[in-house]
Amino acid sequence: MLFERSRGPAGLVALVLGAALLALALVRVAFLRPALPSAEEGRRLAERSGCFGCHGAEAGKGAPNLGAKDPVPSFTGGVLMMDTPQGAPQVRDWILLGTVGIERREAEEARQDSLRRARAGLPPAAESPPEHPALRMPAYARRFSAREVDRLVDFALAQGLWGADSAPAGVRHGLEVARRAGCFSCHGPLGLFARPDPGSVKGYIPAWRGLDAVELVRSPAEFGQWVRNGWPDRFVHQAIANWFLHHEAVRMPAFKDRLTDGEVAALDSLFLWVRAGHGGR
Repeated sequence: MLFERSRGPAGLVALVLGAALLALALVRVAFLRPALPSAEEGRRLAERSGCFGCHGAEAGKGAPNLGAKDPVPSFTGGVLMMDTPQGAPQVRDWILLGTVGIERREAEEARQDSLRRARAGLPPAAESPPEHPALRMPAYARRFSAREVDRLVDFALAQGLWGADSAPAGVRHGLEVARRAGCFSCHGPLGLFARPDPGSVKGYIPAWRGLDAVELVRSPAEFGQWVRNGWPDRFVHQAIANWFLHHEAVRMPAFKDRLTDGEVAALDSLFLWVRAGHGGR
C-alpha cells in the first residue's frame, strides 16, 4: 500500500525531496569533516594521554624534576635535538621506551663501551653520577600504534619549529613577522595546530596545511586579503560564509594598517613553505 500511494505526483515529490535532503546531508558531513594536520592530531593525542601534565600546556613549559640534573623538558625553544631530515629519532625512543627503557639502553651501551676499552687496554671511562628523578617518562610502546607515535613526533617537531632555522631567508623573515603579529598564538607554531573556535564552520581555527588551507586560500592574492581584511573577497557575497565569519568566537584580525606589503609577502612565503610540507608534518 505504501508503494502504491508513493507512485502518484505527491509520492514522487516526496521521494525527490527526500533524495535531495539526503544528498545535502552527505555533502554537509563531508564538508564539515575535520581536516587536521598530523601535528594537530598529535597535539590532541598528547592532551588525551596526559603528556601535558609533566611537559606543560601543549608541552610548552616542562616541570621541575627533583633528583634529576635537568627538568622535564618543554618541546619549545630548541630543547629537543632535531637531528635528521626524517625527524627526531630520540623523541620517538623516549615515547616508546620511557625513562626506564632509555636507562637500560644507556647502561648496556656503557657496559659494551667498558668491554671495548678493556680489550684495547684503555682505562675505564669516567662515570656520571646516577640520577634518581622523581618524574619518569612512561613507556607508551604498548599503548600507541605506529601511526599514533608518528603523530606525536610530528607534534614535537612543530612545537620545536623544526627546520625553520635552515629555511630560505624570505621564510625566516615571515617567521619573525608571524611571531610579532601573534599568528602562532591562534594557529599554533608554524600554523600547524587547529585549536577550538566555537561558532566556526568546523569548530576549530584552520591550520596552514591540509584541505582546509587549500579551500580557504586559493592564491597569494587571497592570502593577502585574509591578512589585510580578515576574510577574502570571495566570501563577501557568500551568505553562509559571512554568517560563520561574523559568529565565530575567534575571528581573523585585519592587519591592513599594521603590516607592510613586504611583511604580508613574507608571511605568504612562510605560509607556502609550511603548506608544501616543511617544518614538521
